[in-house]
Amino acid sequence: MNEKQIIEKYSELIERFLDGEATAEEFSTNYMDTFIEEEADFSEGTYQILQQLFRESDAFCADPELRGERDIDSSDLREVAIDTARKLNRQAKQVDS
Repeated sequence: MNEKQIIEKYSELIERFLDGEATAEEFSTNYMDTFIEEEADFSEGTYQILQQLFRESDAFCADPELRGERDIDSSDLREVAIDTARKLNRQAKQVDS
């Protein structure tokens, strides 16, 4: 899988969440599983973008009773996903050039 395909794969995962096809819980779990199991090589720039969303997905806690000081809720995760989608879009354009 080349870098462009990797970016597309993660962009599609993010879009399903942003379009409401996956809950924050589903997205968080699926994203982290996908990232952990990733075997393809990609640039440091792409890695840093994906790693940031991984950290935030790991900090996601759906239950407000269990949410700690460093945990985030679904709206915070959504904001990070939107930012990541923008960054991946820019990264995809750089990979193309």
